Amino acid sequence: MFEEMRDVLNEVIDLAREKRGILDSSNDFNLEGMEESPYSTARKRLTDYLESLSYDQVRIIQTVMYVGRDTSYEMTDINPKDLYEEKFNSLTWHENKSIEISQIVQKESLDEYLIKGIEILRI
Repeated sequence: MFEEMRDVLNEVIDLAREKRGILDSSNDFNLEGMEESPYSTARKRLTDYLESLSYDQVRIIQTVMYVGRDTSYEMTDINPKDLYEEKFNSLTWHENKSIEISQIVQKESLDEYLIKGIEILRI
């Protein structure tokens, strides 16, 4: 399951890194509200990419994100598959891909969460 997601996860990381880079380099706190700002363009590209994926792929991305955000490296002695399944089963799924995408896109440290999740899950 994880092998076929490697390229997808790397693309999401790249798009999230671009979005966060724009936010980090800006002094404008209203970037999200500006329709044509570089930040809103980067956010839209990330959203559009996620929208092009299946609902199952979005749920995998979200699970990896939460593993990266919520898991300490001390827990890495747990089997990665078991850790993934435990996190996946603990999440509340809305059966609406757009809601799941919104939850992913709003995380400003998404790239960091995914990188850590990939390391922990040994993807």
